[in-house]
Amino acid sequence: MTIKSSQNVILRRSRRIPKMRSFALLRMTVLSVVFVGLFLSFSVEAHAVFTLSVVPRRGGQHIRFEGAKPGAYLRNEEVTLTVTSDRSAQYRISQTVYQPLTNEFGNTIPQGAFIVFSPSNPLGTLRTQLETPITMGQVPIYTSNTAGDTDSFVSVFNVKVPEDQPGGVYHTQITFTAELVNRQSGVSPSIVTMDVRVEITPDFQISIQNVRGGRYLEFERISKDKPASAGALKIEIESNIGTTYRIIQQLTEPLVSTQGFSLDESRLLFIGSGGNHGSLTAAGSPQEVRESPALLYTSSERGQGDVIQLQYQLIPGESQKAGVYSGNISFKIESSSPFVPSEVIQLPVKIEIETLFFLDTEIEQSATNLNFGVFKSGEEKQERRVLLTVHSNLGQPYQVSQIVPRKLTNAEGTVIPREHFQFFGSDAQTGVLTVMSPTPVQEGESVVFTSNQKGAPEKFTLNYILTIPHGARAGSYNSEVKYSITTL
Repeated sequence: MTIKSSQNVILRRSRRIPKMRSFALLRMTVLSVVFVGLFLSFSVEAHAVFTLSVVPRRGGQHIRFEGAKPGAYLRNEEVTLTVTSDRSAQYRISQTVYQPLTNEFGNTIPQGAFIVFSPSNPLGTLRTQLETPITMGQVPIYTSNTAGDTDSFVSVFNVKVPEDQPGGVYHTQITFTAELVNRQSGVSPSIVTMDVRVEITPDFQISIQNVRGGRYLEFERISKDKPASAGALKIEIESNIGTTYRIIQQLTEPLVSTQGFSLDESRLLFIGSGGNHGSLTAAGSPQEVRESPALLYTSSERGQGDVIQLQYQLIPGESQKAGVYSGNISFKIESSSPFVPSEVIQLPVKIEIETLFFLDTEIEQSATNLNFGVFKSGEEKQERRVLLTVHSNLGQPYQVSQIVPRKLTNAEGTVIPREHFQFFGSDAQTGVLTVMSPTPVQEGESVVFTSNQKGAPEKFTLNYILTIPHGARAGSYNSEVKYSITTL
């Protein structure tokens, strides 16, 4: 019995040995895992923490300004710059810009217009707390405290767009670089580059008005006392298209009266002034307003806005027939820019020419009378001339008559024989003179000139010759000479 019992004990011990080995192996495995974990943790802590982050307030990865017109105030764009560091070493941040804000046409925004400032009060020293123009190249903007503590601040950007800035989308890049003041091995600079986008809305507007603010060209009425007439237009252009544009002027509809008569275009002249930002073709010298297209103005290469004054003058001439004339003058805008509308601005033109039909006389050597002076002896001869000018725009034939109510008679009733008072006509250009050689002046009314069929205005001279016969009684001899015109 005793022997069996001891054998059983031995058998139990022999069975536990494998279990102990298993436990030992398990412990070794656990230790191995723990050792690996400790090794990984040690390797991460060996790298420095030194990073720069630049975060726009409105989100995204870039600095983007809202679209605006030239001269407008843009909305501020803010970014938050944060440096995280565990180096206990002083660091700095630099800002680098390599080119100005430039659009697709090559236009640039002046460097002084792109600004930055900061309302922050960080631990370190900030150099942009006041409004600061952004210049080209690398510029330090921040230096941390000597301990190199993690720090953060806000930079606010804006662009003061000039009023004549060409439109387009302007781009540049800003690079922010954070680096230790005194370099350490294993610590590299942290660099963030952001695109800057400024959209200036292209705009082109043109206004053409007369002095009253109307969109038409109106002349003053042509009359006997006002043989010439004037009108004016003002052209105002707002433009920032960044490229050249041209203005073409044309008399697209010639001036024609209600009766169908045309106005000679050579009589309509204009002269320009202003246009200081471009080239004005009619500056300083009058030119005709042509029925064919004619270049009026060429802008600068940047296509800036401008102001142009146009003064028009109309001298129709006496042969121009009376009536109300109307037509159209046009201004066409040409440019390669897609922002310039391809339009033709039509302005009505109106001019009224009053009826002219009157006669002017000019007496040689006298202001008012046909005075032959004093005769001292018989057979003495005196000559006088009267210049007659017919003003007519009726376009109808007419005739000029001479009216002599009585012979030359003195106070006692003595008359000078008609053969001693003669006349003849000369110098007519278009019509027919009735008397071309000396002929006695007839009493009553007699025709002295007949116009052509067009009723053209005319100037001619009536020459009067007076001789006193022998034995004529002394005294003052008088009569009257009148002239009249009538249509045929």
